[in-house]
Amino acid sequence: MEPSVQRSLSQRRDSGVSLNKLVIPPLDTSQEVIVVPSGIPRDKHEEVVEEGRELFTNFVSSEIQRVPNFSYEDIPLRTPPGYKDPLWAKTGRDLRLMADDFSKTRGRAQVQRRAEQVGTDVTFEQFHDLLSQIFCEGGITRERIVVLFFFCSDVAIQALRAGKNLFMTFLNWSLTFISEKICTWVYQHGGWGQVVAKPFNSVNKFFLWAAVVGCLFLLFRYYRKKLL
Repeated sequence: MEPSVQRSLSQRRDSGVSLNKLVIPPLDTSQEVIVVPSGIPRDKHEEVVEEGRELFTNFVSSEIQRVPNFSYEDIPLRTPPGYKDPLWAKTGRDLRLMADDFSKTRGRAQVQRRAEQVGTDVTFEQFHDLLSQIFCEGGITRERIVVLFFFCSDVAIQALRAGKNLFMTFLNWSLTFISEKICTWVYQHGGWGQVVAKPFNSVNKFFLWAAVVGCLFLLFRYYRKKLL
């Protein structure tokens, strides 16, 4: 090794700077490289990711059950849905309460209409860019996560009508986005249980949902321009 390179490595080790860990996914997947910020225990972060994946998968199963003329035989998911941890199941119930609350607003129908505009020819990069726009203003919040879950579920259910393979593609793309872009924020805010169970201010509820859904209009304006 060149002396200059040795000095550079030595200086970096002695500087006390902690570098982020890179976790390289298998080469036969389309997943992005996950960067886990330094200071986050890997096992704890993985637990948050696993819980997030179960929450979303069960959310999708729940939404499919609400669609007429669909049966579990048509769904390439674990049946019946469930959780490996009772605390995760409680978080799932709390998430469902938030989802039902949002379902009573006009924003729910708007999210569904936007999901119907996503073409089956969208690429992995375009889809993730699209989802990122949900957090374009105001960053990640639990309300925006609920909208994200609804939007991704609607896209997956729409894809299921075209075939199970397309459904699994959008499901896996959504899980990748949640794992890589949402779960670190959830970990830093105490985990899924803390984020979802946070007391909700009913007085500001309407304005919170309206602000979140309003971002979807910006999202699709941006999406259309990018694809033109």
